[in-house]
Amino acid sequence: MIDEETRAEVHQAVADVLGSKRLEFDEPVRAPAFIGIGDLVTHGVVRLSSSATPADPASGDGVVWMDSTSGDLKCKLNLGGTTKTATLADWSAL
Repeated sequence: MIDEETRAEVHQAVADVLGSKRLEFDEPVRAPAFIGIGDLVTHGVVRLSSSATPADPASGDGVVWMDSTSGDLKCKLNLGGTTKTATLADWSAL
């Protein structure tokens, strides 16, 4: 798991990337079904398929995935050309 300082940095980085844009869905959403930058609000389920670690995103972008090896829910965020990776949920600790 990540410490509170890193969690705060990740939350701020996500807010910086997302800005004030918002996507809202009333039906279950499969993660690859949309592309865009904005908040994702769903009144259903968001499903992720496990995958290998993705390449680093471009500056100003981020990616969230379920790691196919560990089962962890992870994210990569790139701000100003620096990419940071965080574990949002550690499968082995659940």
